[in-house]
This record gives sequence, structure tokens and C-alpha cells, in this order.
Amino acid sequence: MESSLRPSASAIPVAVPAAESVPRGGNGGARRWETPPAGSPVRLRLDLQRRARSNLRRHVVRAATRFVVLVLADLLSFYLMRALVRGVRDHAVLGEWVAGVMGSVLPAGILNGWQFASALFVSLVLLGCYGAGDQRRDPRRLFTAAALATALPLWMAIWIRGPSVVAFEFALTTALVWAGLVADRLGVEWIVARVRPPEQTAARALFVGTAAECAAVAGMPAFEGRGDFLPVGFVDTQQPAAIHALGHFAELAQVIHDCGAEAVVVCGQISDRRLADVANAALAAECKLLTLPCGMDIPGVEPGIVWRRGQPLMELTAPTLKGWQLAVKRMVDIVGAALGVVVAAPIMAVVAVAVKLDSPGPI
Repeated sequence: MESSLRPSASAIPVAVPAAESVPRGGNGGARRWETPPAGSPVRLRLDLQRRARSNLRRHVVRAATRFVVLVLADLLSFYLMRALVRGVRDHAVLGEWVAGVMGSVLPAGILNGWQFASALFVSLVLLGCYGAGDQRRDPRRLFTAAALATALPLWMAIWIRGPSVVAFEFALTTALVWAGLVADRLGVEWIVARVRPPEQTAARALFVGTAAECAAVAGMPAFEGRGDFLPVGFVDTQQPAAIHALGHFAELAQVIHDCGAEAVVVCGQISDRRLADVANAALAAECKLLTLPCGMDIPGVEPGIVWRRGQPLMELTAPTLKGWQLAVKRMVDIVGAALGVVVAAPIMAVVAVAVKLDSPGPI
């Protein structure tokens, strides 16, 4: 969870360096600025601001690269799936019978090139499937995007071919597109993890807290392995600092600059004053500021942020389906029930005829 805290400017004081008069060629009014001494609050602030340009550039490049790679992968997945459908339906790769069945359930024009690709792209953008974190590979979001993209071109077909036929086409097309999206997202993650090392793609993460708390957080799935973050060390909030710590809390700004941190992770509970100091230093360097919500390890509880009169609160709730999820579930229930009736109707008719022939009298 990225912190929305806006610290006061007093955490790392900003001062204007004093100017001194220096005689220059007889002009006693000439003035020059002294370079702040190393380790002073002003020098640390200037160093963090220089670091901010590099961090901001890396954040932008990382986001742009992720967006372009995912868009290209989605388009490639869509066109491979389209070529597969055409091969089975139009060229009878798997035989004439399979081609006939495929032609009846997925007629020509159902995946109409750029129109469907554009609808799929818009759906993925609206649902945040190109953002950072787990949203880009969340199967539920990808399924919703596939369902929305499929529903747009099929809307008019309901009035032409009937709802039962279109419902089956919708279910099959959504399943194919969703499977392609999940496969290409997992494939991109697998390829990137092996082609590019974490030092080039992951954000350098600095942890702030006690040695035990930082070790526990660094071992979580979000930070270990080939993920989005590369742990570089921790800053100890206890005195004296641990031997393997990069520094004490009082040296936080200097450590952020020296280790090239791009993300600062607050581990455990710290005072509001210290949290403000962390936020001031991290945001001055354009670092992502992350904290772990309390109660996240409680079984059966899902934490979330809610706002009440401008105050952020952590709400712990039991996992339930949201409104759009209930709508999707209802739609799947209806489509599944309709398909079940269609499939079972011939069998039930045969059973009824067999009963009628075997037993005299009304059924």
C-alpha cells in the first residue's frame, strides 16, 4: 500500500545558504554562493533532489516499457488466437466435422480484427490491467475485460440470431480471449524474469524498521525472488543500529542517496513523527513509499482503505463478491444453465421416448 501521507516540510529543514561578499576586481558588491558542507541538512536535501531526477526517470521508463510490452503481447495473443480459430473453422485443420461445429458456434466476423482488438484494449485500460502490481495479471480483471470486449460487438447480434445462440458464442469467445490473456501475461512474466535480471527491471527497495521486522518483510513474496522490488538493505530504528544495517534512522536521507533507493518500505509500527521524516526523505527523492497494513496476516480478513471526511481508515472485511463480480457470476450462471438445457434436452427426449415405448399408458 503506497502511503498518502503528506509530511510537513520541517522533517528535513530547507535553508538558503548564506551569501558572502567576495571582492572581485574592485567590485566589492559581487557575491557568490558557498557550497553547503557535506552532511548538512541543506546538502542532504540537494542530494535527494538530484537523486529524484534519476528515480523519476526510471519510474517513467519502467511504466512505459511495461505498457508497451503488455500491449504488444496482448495483440500477439489475440491474433494467434484468431489465426487458430480461422485454421480450425475455415481450413479444417482438425477435420470437417470440427470445422462445421466451429463455424456454427463462431461464425465468420465474430473476431473482426481491429474492431475487437480496439474493444479489448479499451476494456483492459479501463480495468487497470496495464498498471503496476498484481492488477496486470489478475485473472478476474482479465476475465472481466475479455467479457466486456466480447459483449460490445455481440450486442447487435442478439436481435439478429437470438439470445441463446449469442449467449453460447459470448461464453466461448470470452473463454478463448481470457485464456489467451492469462497465458500471455504469464508468458511475459516468465520471459522478463529470465531475459532481464532484477537489477535492471526491479525497483531498489530500502526497508525502515527494526532488524527483525525488516527481515520478516523482506522475506515476503512481494519482495523476494524475481519480483517488482530488489531489496538493498535496511535502516535500523533501534539504537545502536545492527551491524549489518546500512545506517541508523538519523542517517536515513544519506542512506537513501548512497544506496540509490527507488522505494522505501516502512516495516512495523513507528511513531507519527518518524513516519513523517521517512515520508519527507522518500518523497524528496521521488521514491515510492510503501507500508504494510495492520491485520493483513489475519486469516479470512481482507484489508482495504476507506476515506471518511478526508481521513484514511484501514477497514478489515471478510472477502465477498463485489457488484460487478456478482453481475458476472449471475451471467455465467444463466449462460451455464442455458447450455445445460440445450445439451440435456436431446438426452431427456430420448429417455422420454424410451419410457413411452417400454411402458404403456401416459408418461
